[in-house]
Amino acid sequence: MLVYRVGAHGSVAIDAFSGQPVNYWFNNENLYDRAGGMGGMGGMEKNSSLSPEEQQEVSSSSQAISSEQAVQAVKKWFDVPATLSLVQSSLVSEGNSNLHVWNLSWQNEGSPGSSYVNARVNARSGEVIGFSQDWSRQTGSASLSDEEARQAAEDFLKQIQPGRFQETAYEAPQGQQTYRKGDSLRYFNYYRVVNGLPFPSNYINLTIDTQDKAVITYELNWTDVSFPSSAGVLNKPDISDLFLKDQPLTLSYVVRQDPGKPGLTGQEQIGLVYKPLYGAYSTRADKLDAISGQPLDWQGAPIVVKRAFTFNDVEGHPAREDINAAGQAGLFGEYGNSFHPEEGLTMQCLLTNLLKARDPYLEPKPDDLIREARSRGWIKEQLQLAQLVDRETMARIMVRFIGLDRAASAQGIYSLPYPEAQAVSADSLGYVALAHGLAIVKGGADAYEPGHIMTRAEAATALVKAMKSN
Repeated sequence: MLVYRVGAHGSVAIDAFSGQPVNYWFNNENLYDRAGGMGGMGGMEKNSSLSPEEQQEVSSSSQAISSEQAVQAVKKWFDVPATLSLVQSSLVSEGNSNLHVWNLSWQNEGSPGSSYVNARVNARSGEVIGFSQDWSRQTGSASLSDEEARQAAEDFLKQIQPGRFQETAYEAPQGQQTYRKGDSLRYFNYYRVVNGLPFPSNYINLTIDTQDKAVITYELNWTDVSFPSSAGVLNKPDISDLFLKDQPLTLSYVVRQDPGKPGLTGQEQIGLVYKPLYGAYSTRADKLDAISGQPLDWQGAPIVVKRAFTFNDVEGHPAREDINAAGQAGLFGEYGNSFHPEEGLTMQCLLTNLLKARDPYLEPKPDDLIREARSRGWIKEQLQLAQLVDRETMARIMVRFIGLDRAASAQGIYSLPYPEAQAVSADSLGYVALAHGLAIVKGGADAYEPGHIMTRAEAATALVKAMKSN
């Protein structure tokens, strides 16, 4: 996909007084995160370990290098102190691709955690694609300037990736960088350029210690994909008109670091700028399809314009106000402008609308609902999309939805104002009591009735109350 982007980081604004472009998001505190962290490398936590049989199959393949060869590949480019011992050598499948990677880890066995080296090696090509080492063991006394540190970074990249380095461009930091006292690390990122156009999803980055030129972290993210032609793309004036039509430049206050007015502490300042005002899209559309002009989210997926629903079958219903509020938020639109207030609530309907309430432009697929809700901590039980939702289950899900799961788990402090409160399971009592007390999921008039099947109308009320309490 070929897109137009708003600036290098999607954070462009224009100073309201000088008319000069300014950056108001850059914060050097992100340096460690972008470098993959000082203790590891980005991507390692996304790996899936192979079974012994799978490792044997891949290792025996003529297309895969051995662990010993992977170790030598690392030592060819990076210093691994003799005092460290290899404590991990595992072959994993990385991400959702067919990429097999050797994960290697060296540590000082006499003092675990005090000194380490981690590395990742492409099991097919033998390329080192990730490296990090303990910064604290660096003891050099010389000090490099930022320019000298960048030159050291580029000299290294010309050796380890001479061909690919020629296909990159340096991503210059936005604004004036400031560093904490004693911080000798400098981070450099080089994004891929194809046919003269940037492809920032592919990059090579590294962190240099200015004391001794040591490479502290290194990461290569490079995919073998085909790129579409740029023939037929919209021109910049047209794409600018499309973008600004929905997100016009608007005078706004922002938090930004102003090098010219650092204040007494050099901390962030409040600035007055013109910047895009988000209109029909709740999430910033900082990319547009270069052919169609369709706004895209951060993953490159089309942003769907939210639709408000005005329901025609809720007049006179006790929950009409909550139902209409949910409809105006774009929720419960499964039947268009009909709501079906007394229909039993299915798990699929509940999870779909909970996700949309959190992200109005998310279009979750049914197959993803339970996985996504589980990843957010809303459900922990074994559930089916087609099942009807009872009151007790609804209370558990809604309390987790508003982030009170830990409070609800406390034992011995909750009660219900019903004579048959013992009908509620002990591990649900906290959830039920909280949901009832917050009027999110209330019990019946004379009994709580945990097995009562929730209706769509009751679900709308629960969701509206939950959003207000949150």
